[in-house]
Amino acid sequence: MRINQVLLNLLSNAIKFTDEGTIKVAVAAQRRDPGRALLTIQVADSGLGMSEAQISKLFERFSQADGSISRRYGGTGLGLAISRRLIDLMGGSITVESEVGRGSCFTVTVELDVTEPAEESVRAPAVSLAQPIRILLAEDNPANRELMDALLKDTGVKLSFAADGAEAVEMVTREAFDLVLMDIQMPVMDGVSATQAIRRLSGRAASIPIIALSANVLPGQVQQYAEQGFSGHVGKPINVGALFAAISGALEEAD
Repeated sequence: MRINQVLLNLLSNAIKFTDEGTIKVAVAAQRRDPGRALLTIQVADSGLGMSEAQISKLFERFSQADGSISRRYGGTGLGLAISRRLIDLMGGSITVESEVGRGSCFTVTVELDVTEPAEESVRAPAVSLAQPIRILLAEDNPANRELMDALLKDTGVKLSFAADGAEAVEMVTREAFDLVLMDIQMPVMDGVSATQAIRRLSGRAASIPIIALSANVLPGQVQQYAEQGFSGHVGKPINVGALFAAISGALEEAD
């Protein structure tokens, strides 16, 4: 799950900073001792690229390689810092090679246990919702909106989109939704502020179930979301089973 989180972050950045060109992903595993293998993942893009000075700040918490980056593309600069921390905790490393105007290549290496593939009979069953529902997704990233649309396809969900928290509040006041999926980090109005604004509304809208979507998954952080008015929490990157469980749980509690 954590390697998936790191890979999703690297891919998201590559897509974000490559207006045109290519993005390549390479994965290789080299056997070490019996039962162990060195996993290497490379994500290379032909995008903006970075200078040595920018690279030196890249993995710092709340730091963007360039101030103009956050203004143009959004984000707090936490993703790569979290990714490096996760890989460090697994005894691995994450490095980057880059050149301004010629793209970047991130390399992740980590030694892992080798396991046998799960038998088909013990794989997790497909998840589904009990009834068709209307869901509003508040998410500023177009790629994440497309991903959620794909995850909820063929489930009977009618999915609508808001590009920021302010738009989400406005849509909730004029349309009837069964549930809101609320990203935390958004421009104009963040997810916490939007949720608190919705809770101050009058009528049915004030009690609509709202699920926080965030990479902040520590128990204290999840508890804080509950105290801020959220009905549930799903960590990023999104796990389909966790998403459906949170949706079902929030709807049942609302009933």
